[in-house]
Amino acid sequence: MPASIATTMSQNNFQDYIDDFDRTASGAGSGKGTDRFSAQDIRNMFDERGELSKASGAQMVLDYADKAGDAGSRMGGGSERELDRLRGYLNDDSEEPTSTLDDQPIKFAHSPKVAHAKARLAQHQEDVWSGKTGTDLFGDTASTDPAQSFLERYKLKLGEKLENGTYLQPEE
Repeated sequence: MPASIATTMSQNNFQDYIDDFDRTASGAGSGKGTDRFSAQDIRNMFDERGELSKASGAQMVLDYADKAGDAGSRMGGGSERELDRLRGYLNDDSEEPTSTLDDQPIKFAHSPKVAHAKARLAQHQEDVWSGKTGTDLFGDTASTDPAQSFLERYKLKLGEKLENGTYLQPEE
């Protein structure tokens, strides 16, 4: 059975359940003859949504709560908290992206102190992993190039210095 047909059947079944719902049968109004749409009623109704998404089920329960309130059904603080929880499901399944920050990598500038510390640490780790530290300690007769010193290599890792003195993080 296609998903759209199953969802329609489930939605129809859930709507039938909602239409036949007895607010006096359980929850805070039960046993007192009081027409009250309690937090327990809301949870029970929402849990009966079947295959419906949380957003669709929440919308149907919220619509029912509006109609019940208009018909004179009482609701307490617990009911309002449960309805707020259901309203949160409506926001979770929205089609519109809530933030465009995920689309692009964030570029930020480091203070000189942080930029220097990160560059020193990165160069030190690279030297340790590559064996360069041992060469620095014990010497290498094959290479006497002064540009290969730790200081020169670490300056390459600082990144671009901006006019305000901060450094842009270098591209990896």
